[in-house]
Amino acid sequence: MDAARWHRLQELFEHAVTLPPEGRTAYLQAVCGDDPELLAEARSLLAADDRAGDLLERVALPPPPAIQPDTATPECGAQVGPYRLLEQIGAGGMGVVFKALDSRLGRHAALKFLPPHMSREAAAKQRFLREAQAAARLDHPGICTLYDIGETDDGQLYLAMAYCDGEDLKARIERGPLPLEDALEIAERVAGGLAAAHAQGIWHRDIKPSNI
Repeated sequence: MDAARWHRLQELFEHAVTLPPEGRTAYLQAVCGDDPELLAEARSLLAADDRAGDLLERVALPPPPAIQPDTATPECGAQVGPYRLLEQIGAGGMGVVFKALDSRLGRHAALKFLPPHMSREAAAKQRFLREAQAAARLDHPGICTLYDIGETDDGQLYLAMAYCDGEDLKARIERGPLPLEDALEIAERVAGGLAAAHAQGIWHRDIKPSNI
């Protein structure tokens, strides 16, 4: 895929995700019906986006072939604003997550960095900010608290969230079946968190053990 086609695909994708599901098919067929490969690529991205959930988890287009990222994810030990990065604790299509220490308050936080090539895109940055603002409205013990949003000196966006020690539900299940009482308690807490998010008009769209 050349750079021009990459930008065309990104443009289609960024607009299509703002449409209701029932309107996406008609839009894509109208704008790329004479290019079945582009139509298939756009549909594939939208399907992956639906599976991935919100912007903090969803997949992203890789950098176009002719463009190399001009920023790099900070390394352990680096100082990012008031946060000192201690260790990397996660990575995926939507960036990397570090355990960090907030030097102002003396507490740990989880910092998630948006991929460098997405940090350069104005549309992606605006979407990232909108979703961060939506997440900041949520206040529930079953939902990770958003502390802050920031930008590194070279323009890479990051979120600062509450750091939760321990294991996710996927790791717990892999160790063996959950007792009924534990399973019911977890289900009740997850349902409570989802209800609080839904009350604010926010849908996660990717509820799975590794996200709990």
